[in-house]
Amino acid sequence: MDFKTMLQLPVLEISQVLKTLQGIADEERNKEKPQMPNVSIGTSRGNVSGYFINYDTEKSIVLLGNWYDHKPDLQYVELHAIAS
Repeated sequence: MDFKTMLQLPVLEISQVLKTLQGIADEERNKEKPQMPNVSIGTSRGNVSGYFINYDTEKSIVLLGNWYDHKPDLQYVELHAIAS
């Protein structure tokens, strides 16, 4: 997503935001050099952040990831835990 596209994003419910991010991630995943959306999610226990990797609507789980020292750092966030 480029800056101009980001500025045009409307205010949506969290479920719609996740569906939009999933669409962006699906497109980027197929590119040679994907630029996954970097997000910060507020939960009841604090904030988690990382690259948006996937959202499973059936399991209601969001997968975020980071890459440190050539190793993946994955975080699974349940939809009911998301506050913002």
